[in-house]
Amino acid sequence: MNRHITVTVLCVLGFAFLYVPLIVIIANAFNADSTMIRWGGFTTDWIVVALGNERFLTSLGTSFIIAVVTGLLAVFIAFLGAVGRRSLRSPTIGSLDDVLVLVRLVLPIVVIVMAIFLTSRVADLPLGIPLIVGAQLVYSTAYAFLVINSRLSQLNVAYEDAARDLGAKPIVVFSRITFPLVLPSIIVAFLMVFTFSLDDVVSPTFLAGPSVSTLPTMMMSLIRHGATAEVNAIALLAMLFSLVPLFVALTFTGVKGISSVGARRRS
Repeated sequence: MNRHITVTVLCVLGFAFLYVPLIVIIANAFNADSTMIRWGGFTTDWIVVALGNERFLTSLGTSFIIAVVTGLLAVFIAFLGAVGRRSLRSPTIGSLDDVLVLVRLVLPIVVIVMAIFLTSRVADLPLGIPLIVGAQLVYSTAYAFLVINSRLSQLNVAYEDAARDLGAKPIVVFSRITFPLVLPSIIVAFLMVFTFSLDDVVSPTFLAGPSVSTLPTMMMSLIRHGATAEVNAIALLAMLFSLVPLFVALTFTGVKGISSVGARRRS
C-alpha cells in the first residue's frame, strides 16, 4: 500500500514539474496585469502585441524555414541510410554503422556545433542558415534513422516477395509496397526533427551570425531584459506553432499514436 502511495506521489510531482510551468505561461499570456504579480483579469492584448512584433514574426519565419529544410533533408538522408542498412549482409559494416549512429546521438551538440564553427572560420565560410542546417543535420539524421530503420526492420518481406513473384519491377515494389508501409515513420521522423530544429538554441548561437535571428535566440534576448507578459504570449504562440503541425499531420496520415508507427505485427 505504501509503495502505491509513493509511486502516485512521485507521478504527481513529476507531472506537476513538467506541466505546471506551461500552465503558468499560458495563464500569464492572458493576464491583464503586465507585472504578472497577480491576476489582473483576462485579456488578449498581449497576443495581439506579440503578433504585431515584427522581430518575432521574422524570427519565427526563419526558424520555420530552417526546421522544414532540416526535416526534409534529415528524413531523406535517414531513409536512404535505412534502406541501405536493410540490404547489408556484412555484420562488420553493420556494427560500424551502429557506432557511427551512436556517436552522433551521445556526442554533445555543443561539441558538434563548435567543431563546425571552428572549421567554418578556418575555411572562411559565411555564417548563416546553411551552416545551421548542416549542424542540425549531423545529429538529427541519427534520430530520424532510428525511427525509420525501426519500421523498416519490422516490415514483413512476404509482401515484397509476393509482388516480385507476380512480376512487379523493383521500382513498383518500392513505390507501391515498401514506401507506403514506411511513410508513417517518415512523417513521425520529420515531425521529431522539425521540433528539435525549432527548439535548437546552440546551433544558431554559434552559427547564425549577426544577420540571422531564430525564435529561441530571440526569446533568450527578450528574457535577459526580464520576463514580461508579451514574452509569455510569444512562448504560447511558439507552443501552438509546434503542436498544430503535429496534430494536423497525425490526423491526415491516419497515425493514431507514436507507438503505432513501428508496432504492427508481422503476419
